[in-house]
This record gives sequence, structure tokens and C-alpha cells, in this order.
Amino acid sequence: MGQTQHDKQSDSRALGDASRNQYFSQNYLKNQKRVAAIRSHRDLIEVLQSEQPLAAKDLAEALGTSKNSLLPWLRRLLGLDLVKKIKFEQHVLYCTNGTYQTLIDTFFQDESRRSSN
Repeated sequence: MGQTQHDKQSDSRALGDASRNQYFSQNYLKNQKRVAAIRSHRDLIEVLQSEQPLAAKDLAEALGTSKNSLLPWLRRLLGLDLVKKIKFEQHVLYCTNGTYQTLIDTFFQDESRRSSN
């Protein structure tokens, strides 16, 4: 027997729910990685938020590290979209991605609450 119109709609809704759940679970996992990166590179993000945009050399100097050791951290944060790279004439500058500012702020607020308790 063939499917009724109602059966076809139920199947398409179920497929939609499955892909929606997959999207949100992937997004959830990506956000968990972002939170872990914020935790690992908290100092770097704090400097970027207070003095952005910054060149890698200036950022490394503010953190008391070398540019070469800083670049893998920046690549990780770029890959998670937490930081943006801006090319301006011959300069490359870095700043936090405003899209995730709420996530960053929430992390810092939660950490602040935990340390005060």
C-alpha cells in the first residue's frame, strides 16, 4: 500500500526534526569547544577585549610571550570563530568576534561568580 499524504508529512517532519537535532547537537559541541578555548586562552581574550584590534606582535608583548608561541593559539581561536583576523594595508590585526561576545561575557561572569563563592 502507498503512503497517505498525512504519512508523508509525518515523515518529512521527522526528517526535519532529525536534521534540526543534528544541527543543534553540532552547534552545542562547537560551543563546548569554544568555552574550553576561552578557558584555555582567557588572558589572550581579555587583552583582545581591552585593546583590540591588535597585531600579533603587540598581543604577544602584552601577554609576555613570543609571537611564535602565540600564533597557534590565535589559529585555534580563529578556527572556532572566537577571534577575527583583519587585514589593513600591510598589517594583520586581531580582535574578538562580536558574534560570540555574549558567550565570552557569560563565561567571564560565571568564572567571576565561582571565584567569589
